Order: sequence, then structure tokens, then C-alpha cells
Amino acid sequence: MSGPNRHTVWLLGAGFSRAFGGPLLDDLFRPRHWLDDDLVFPAKLYPALSGDLYLSRLFCETGKAEGRWRDAEEFLAFVDAAHRNDAGLGKDIMRLMFDRMSSSGSISPAKTGMKGFDYSHARFLTSAVPVRRALAAECAAFLRDLDGKEEIWHPYRKWASSLDPQWDTVISFNYDRVLEELAADHKSKLKILLPCECPKVPDDQTKPPLDVVPVLKLHGSVDWKKNDSEEIVQGDWKAILADENASPFIAAPGRSKQDAVEEQLVPLWEQAKRALKEAQALVVLGYGFPTTDTKARTEIQTAFAAQPIVLDTTRRIDVVLGPDTNRPEARRVESLLETFAPNRSLVISPGKVGANCHALSISSPISFGPKISSSTTGSACRSPFERAMALAGMFLLAPRNSE
Repeated sequence: MSGPNRHTVWLLGAGFSRAFGGPLLDDLFRPRHWLDDDLVFPAKLYPALSGDLYLSRLFCETGKAEGRWRDAEEFLAFVDAAHRNDAGLGKDIMRLMFDRMSSSGSISPAKTGMKGFDYSHARFLTSAVPVRRALAAECAAFLRDLDGKEEIWHPYRKWASSLDPQWDTVISFNYDRVLEELAADHKSKLKILLPCECPKVPDDQTKPPLDVVPVLKLHGSVDWKKNDSEEIVQGDWKAILADENASPFIAAPGRSKQDAVEEQLVPLWEQAKRALKEAQALVVLGYGFPTTDTKARTEIQTAFAAQPIVLDTTRRIDVVLGPDTNRPEARRVESLLETFAPNRSLVISPGKVGANCHALSISSPISFGPKISSSTTGSACRSPFERAMALAGMFLLAPRNSE
């Protein structure tokens, strides 16, 4: 199948939401004046959240300065491991850090919210929930003041309207609600699927409704939670964060992510693997295949390579990269994607798209099928690559509020 109508999987990462101000890895838990957090999440409505955010930011930055972790992802994994293993050194290290920060004056009790310092201190050292809530808040806050009518939504809606239920599947690793906002449009064909709406095991032939474009959020969402029956359901993200004892169901970095992916989120992953096996095209938008996300890299590569061989069939991978193609993430993606088609001819053709992103195309003929170049055709029905570039060239990876 060489025309625009080909089974296409869209793989979305944090860069997809960047135009709205969505955080990239380097943006998470950056130092910020505590009143800024209280302005977005007032203590009267979110009693414990400002304390969760304040201590998460402080611990993350302090640990970086001490060389304990390099970024927010490693910080989250450390906290998760510390709270999973009471017999380990993780909690002792956190207590020592807390004591040093307190004695040096780095911690201001007045900044830990209306619940008070002692409450926030004890809460932070006894559970990973405060850090996960802080992560969810970081991934939810940037959409809070957008009403859906801003011009910035236009290319996203145009992209969403171009998707076809017969041909397209969207896979997202983002916790935020950009796709939910697009799905809420009355003209949208997007449907965010919960685990209960997908196959439970690999040989389960359950399929989504034929009149929707399935959206599979493989790491959960800020508006998901567990109900009394331990099922994942969709809720109001504001209400979830307002409840100091509630934690949005997101697969945050660490062992807990692995548990979530291998247990509650299994149906979504099975549906994603099925879509990848059937795909003739894979379009990666703003996803850098993080080094800590081994399962995602392995599963995507294995599933996409598992398609039965068909003569004269070309499978295509298109990637939208950030402005700096020398970044580790960009080099990692290029190297990783070459392994998707070992021992096959590859066409690797990077090209600049506007000032804010680059494109990388890899065409891998199956069983010596014909190569296709990275240039687009003049077809009236645009290819996945053309649609990706239309989105990327206007807004993708251009932050709404640059600092």
C-alpha cells in the first residue's frame, strides 16, 4: 500500500503538547516561587497540593545539586524506590536531605501550604503519593486557562479532523489532557479508551468501535483514578487533585510504572501492539524514547517488526524532532529507529521544518519492496508525513509562554 490510505500509528510524546506550554522532562519540578503554585492551585481548594509541589521542587533541585539524580525522571524513580523498600537506604537519604535543608534554611515552613509544615513533612517522607500528585499538577496546570477557542488549537484540530477511524490509531505517553480536549470537539472522531474497553489478553479479538479513532494512553492520565472496585475510571482532574488522599492513575517513573503497565494498563498495551503490527506507517511526534522507558522501546520495536512479510510493501517511519538534532534524545531516536528494520535498506532523510522542529524519515521496504523517499507526493489526500509536517511546521515544539 503506497498511497495516503495506509494503517498509521501516531506515537505522541511530551513534545506534542509543548506548544500549549506542556512541560518537557527538563521543565518538571523547576524552582518556582511558591506563591505561583498557590495562585494556580489555591490552598482553599487544594489544601495539600501547594505543599506537595513545593517539597517536590525543592527535593528535585537539591538532589541534582548533590549529584543524586540528573533529572526529574530519575528523581521520581528514586522516590518510588525509597517508598517501596522500607528496608533500603532511600528513606534514610531523604530524611538526611530534609534535615540538611531544614538546618540550612532552604525549607520555609510558611511555603508548605495551609496544612502546615509538620503535615507536609510527614506526608512527603511516608508515601510517594505527594510526588505523583505534584507530577500530575505539573502536567495539568498548563491547560487550565485555555478555553479551546485560542488560535493555537487550530492546527491540532485540523490534524485531528484528518484522522480516519479505518486507518489511524493514536498512542500517547502523555498524562495531560490535550487529546481529551480535542476529543471533546463535537466534530472529533477521537475516543480516549479506558483499559476496560480494550482486549484483556493477546488473543482477545475485542476491537474498538469502527466509527472512532482510538486513543491509547499507555501511561495513564491526570483525570484517571481507581474506583472502589479497583477499576480505572475517568474523573474530574480538579476533584482528584483537591482530594489530598487521592492520586491520579499515572504510571510515574520507577518500579510502580512497570507494575501499572504489566497489570492495570495491560489492555491498552495489547491494543497498541495490535495496531503496531498492522501498521504500514509509524509517525512519532515529540517522543524521545526515554532511556528509563525500556518496556516502551522494546514493545514498540517488537510489535512494529512483527508484521507478516508482504511483497512490494513499504513500511514507513516518520519522526518530528526538536530544534536541536544533536541533543541526546534526537541521536537516540535516530539510532533506535534504524534497528526497527535490521538488514534492510533504509532511507534516512533529515530535513528542517520551520524554525522549531526537524523531520526524519525512514523507509524500510519489506522483502525488498520499493523504497519511498522522504519527499511528499502531490496527492490531494495527504499522507501521514504531510499531516505531521502541517502540524509541526506551525506550532509543534514552540512553547506558548517562553521563559
